[in-house]
Amino acid sequence: MITNNFLERKHLDEFAESAIPESWALANFFSISDSRQIAQWLGWKDYRHTPGWIAQGIDIKSGKLSKFGQFKPDSIMEFPDGSSAKYLTQKEGYDAFLPIHPTEADFWQKVKENANHPIRITEGAKKAIASTVAGRPTIGLCGVEMGCVNNRLELVNNLKPFINVGRPIEIAFDADIIRKPEVADALRAFGRALFHEGGREISVRVWDEKFGKGIDDLIAAGHELEAVSQVMLFDRWRQTHFASKKEIERDFRDARVPKPQSDFAADCRLLFKDYKFDNQYEEWLHYENGKWSALDAEKGIKKCVLLEAEARGWAFGHTYVKGVVELMAMHVGRRFGLPDPNLLPLKNGVLDLTTKKLLPHKPEYHFKWQLPYDYNPNLTCNPVVEWLTTMLRGNLDQVELVRCYLAAIIRGKCNLQKFLEVNGPPGSGKSVLMNLAIGLTGIENIHRTTLPLWEHNQFEIANSRNKRLICFPDEDRYTGSVGNFKNLTGSDPLRFERKFADAEDIFYSSAMAILTANEQMQFADKTGAILRRRIGIRFNEIISSKEQKTLLEWSPVQQKFLGIFANYLPGLLNWVLAVSDEDIFNYLKRTDEFVISLRTERVETLTKTNNIADWVNERLVYRPKLATQVGIARLNPARGPGEPLFERAKEWLYASYCEFCSSVKVEILSLKRWKDLLLNLFNYQLKIPDIFSTRDAQGSKITGVRLREKVDDDRPFLEEFLLPPPDSPPPPDSPPPPDSPPPPDSPPPPDSPSASASDIQDAAKYGCDISQASADIADDVGIMIGCFLDPEGGREVYDSNPDFWDARFRKACEWLRDSGCPGGMELIHKISQAKSGKVESDREVTVQRKVELREEIFPVYTDGSAIESYRIFPFKYHDKRHRKMAINSMLWVTGKGWASVSKVEDKSIHVFFIDDRFDFSGRTIYSDELDGYFLIDKTNLSKQIDYSKAGKRPVADEVFSG
Repeated sequence: MITNNFLERKHLDEFAESAIPESWALANFFSISDSRQIAQWLGWKDYRHTPGWIAQGIDIKSGKLSKFGQFKPDSIMEFPDGSSAKYLTQKEGYDAFLPIHPTEADFWQKVKENANHPIRITEGAKKAIASTVAGRPTIGLCGVEMGCVNNRLELVNNLKPFINVGRPIEIAFDADIIRKPEVADALRAFGRALFHEGGREISVRVWDEKFGKGIDDLIAAGHELEAVSQVMLFDRWRQTHFASKKEIERDFRDARVPKPQSDFAADCRLLFKDYKFDNQYEEWLHYENGKWSALDAEKGIKKCVLLEAEARGWAFGHTYVKGVVELMAMHVGRRFGLPDPNLLPLKNGVLDLTTKKLLPHKPEYHFKWQLPYDYNPNLTCNPVVEWLTTMLRGNLDQVELVRCYLAAIIRGKCNLQKFLEVNGPPGSGKSVLMNLAIGLTGIENIHRTTLPLWEHNQFEIANSRNKRLICFPDEDRYTGSVGNFKNLTGSDPLRFERKFADAEDIFYSSAMAILTANEQMQFADKTGAILRRRIGIRFNEIISSKEQKTLLEWSPVQQKFLGIFANYLPGLLNWVLAVSDEDIFNYLKRTDEFVISLRTERVETLTKTNNIADWVNERLVYRPKLATQVGIARLNPARGPGEPLFERAKEWLYASYCEFCSSVKVEILSLKRWKDLLLNLFNYQLKIPDIFSTRDAQGSKITGVRLREKVDDDRPFLEEFLLPPPDSPPPPDSPPPPDSPPPPDSPPPPDSPSASASDIQDAAKYGCDISQASADIADDVGIMIGCFLDPEGGREVYDSNPDFWDARFRKACEWLRDSGCPGGMELIHKISQAKSGKVESDREVTVQRKVELREEIFPVYTDGSAIESYRIFPFKYHDKRHRKMAINSMLWVTGKGWASVSKVEDKSIHVFFIDDRFDFSGRTIYSDELDGYFLIDKTNLSKQIDYSKAGKRPVADEVFSG
């Protein structure tokens, strides 16, 4: 490309004769005299003619100087074949000429963006500049037939962006159009191409040649265009100059033939550059005002393509539009990355939370949400803070707790695994607090639902994707399953199911949750999983009807928040952003230590929501190393006045529990369920390690507790462990853990061992590469595979302590998701399905295999007295008829039935049962074989162990003595 801003005087005079100011001439033309440079620019081998000037305009796509232009020799060039040329273009190609504005660099960009701004199209660079200077943006063609390329209907590149339905387009060729049929034919073909591209308001300007040949001549002569020329609609001009009906019908027919799908898809990609296709969730997204929004497939991109094709007047069907959209998806499809957690999107920009600088919006940030107000660091929210302090009765630590929770919502701290429950009587301000959270987050960034909907509607969870807050307002008592709620509040994967969509996927929500209720929620879950994630505050200040004001409420009519607090929402953001990550972690994860005023609330919550905890709090005292009989619950037949309903209720733990439940009118749990939940309460919720289950000759016992007696002056049991002495100093602050793991491609620290070969091999069986994982992560991945996917089975390891393993497995899943390791997401999906029971794992159909030898000591009792203890080993299947037996379960000999052994192999035994139906830890087991030696006969309690039929006692001893 040759560039030069030098213009000879004769050329400046020439441009002045065409009404072109010198500043415009210097910006668009340069003189050239070197024959070699002229030949190089034209793409010729040689040039032997006069010097001249070159015109080069703007390339609308790049905004830079166009590589195409027009060369005019100082004299007409004659060719050997007798033809001549006044202007020459490059051999490489040609394009339309967009004049360079000497003072406005974005002149043509503004014209393009304003789809209703009229433009004019004429012949040559000089005419285009003169017309533009006169007030109408004008595009110049290098020749009357040079507005199209390849075929008669495809416009040159610099013209396409300016042709649309709403833009008035005027064609102003030279006046010789009237007397030159070839020029009229060229204009007709050009108008047809404009119509095919989407132009509709097309007109032709004509004038008498006596006023001047070109439009620049009219302007230079000082004529008013409207006075000496006439503007005709293109259709009228065509009918005037081409009377043949067949020619007109042919033009119309050609214009209705649509472009090939691939060509139109390429056009649409340029027209709809703010649309992208998300390959992960198979949906179209539109970027507007700083965020990407999901579009309905039919109402979104398909409608845009349909309207564009209709605007061009084409005849087409549904398959044409569908094909174009599919081609577009292939070209613009991508997998959207996760936004930077240190960036916060607002209406007026993106706030860097580290530097507090406001950055301009960019599509590359990948935000799918945005706060609905501007960032202004000078705003405050004192009335909101004062109201919150009043509602919380001056407990400033609770005010700070709410502040930290709101900050966690804004920053997406779902990894803290907490939800906020606000309860209190009607009129106490619960809804105002929830509306503050909604207004702070933005109504578009929250999802309202109920616990029954969340748990039982298969499509409800999909509505929460890309949300920052899930609201459960005014919840009633709910006793159903809370699996999905635990997944939400535990940062576990959620199912993504949509109506009329075949694909089912999982996603990780970054949303926090707020729940309001008139009274404390009582969930059916007694394991402590909900209690561990719950942060509860209570509003007790009831505002009378006379004093009630509209503080903050959403108006569906005006589509905005109204009330006294509405204008303080941007200031509320500044208040919550002033909280450090360390404070957020301490107040939400170490609430008992940092929010002293809520310590008693946790005890109340536990006793109100868990009848076992209520019984423990009232009836037990902590006595390390002292064992208390569990016993059973039998009604007292000889009960007298003032005596307990159950026998030995003052001696046995379970009888005492049943007595307590009867007195407070609550459901009594079965002995096994009660014992499991009691140990869960002690070991995992209260974290008391020296309370455990034992067994001796008298039966099952709990070591570490005793039933409370009148002489005991201990504090209530829960207060002893949940409420430390008031004068005890708080523990030193500890920094919060990092929000996310380091990038997967960063080298591990020197003291971080690498993954073991066995874990890598286990993951490789399922197509996942964890070679870059740390030893801890790889170990957890291996355990996950063993628990849920391994044919050898290991689910009982997980079932023994789900909360503990969930915490470890969650970190492993986060690494698989964020590290980008091959097969990571697929492995998470398989494990999620196996865990939820959606698919059968290999262990459910594996038979005839050997298992690793493990021992469990199990005493066998008859009527409460031990007769003998046996070592019970894991068993294996004999054939497919025993599939109802759980793999790797221990052989618990309980209930009514005979256990027998068929044969002994290396590290395994075959086990059968005599009865057709046998109570096996709540499961029904079928068997139709009897072979081997009797082990236990519990049908006749007078018999100890009967070896008479077998006659080979040493074999039984060999099997169960290890």
